Amino acid sequence: MATFAIGTAPALFAIAGAPTLLKGTKKVAMLRALGVVVIGFAMINVTSAMRLSGLDLASFSLGAGAPQTVTANVTLTAVDQTINTEQQARGYEPRETVIYAGRPTTWVITSTAPYSCAASLTSQDLGLGGQLAAGPNTVELPKLAAGTYGFSCSMGMYGGRIVVIEPPAAPAG
Repeated sequence: MATFAIGTAPALFAIAGAPTLLKGTKKVAMLRALGVVVIGFAMINVTSAMRLSGLDLASFSLGAGAPQTVTANVTLTAVDQTINTEQQARGYEPRETVIYAGRPTTWVITSTAPYSCAASLTSQDLGLGGQLAAGPNTVELPKLAAGTYGFSCSMGMYGGRIVVIEPPAAPAG
C-alpha cells in the first residue's frame, strides 16, 4: 500500500499544480473538473474501506430473494464441497458463490494475475489473508454456519462473498 502511495504521488502533485498554469475561465473549468475527480476518488476509497470493514453494498441488493441452491462453480460430494474461483487482474470470478452449511469446504482459487492487487486475498469473516501464487491455490475452510462471508483484496478494491445456505431437507421415506 505504501508503494502504491509513493508511486502515485508525483502524478497527484502534477495534477494538483496544473491549475496554476492556467488563467481565467480555463482555470475555473480545470478546478471544477479536478473537484469531480477528487469526489470520484473519495467514493472509491469509501467503498473500499467499507468492503475491508466487512460491509459490502452489493449485499444490500433490493428485491433479491435468498439463494436456494449452490452455484455452478461448486462441486458437491456426499460429505464435502469444492468452490472454484478465478482471481483475475480485475477481481474474482464468480464474485458470489453459494454453498451449503455444515460441510467441510475446499476453496480452489486459480490466480491468473498473481501481480495484481486482487492476488492479495483477505477475509476477516473467514480469518484468512495472504498472497495468491500463480495457478491453483487451495484453502481449506471449516464447516461454515449459514450466513454471508465476505472477501476482498487487501486494498478493498475487488471483493466477493460466499453465501452459505442450509442444505435441502432429505426426502422422507
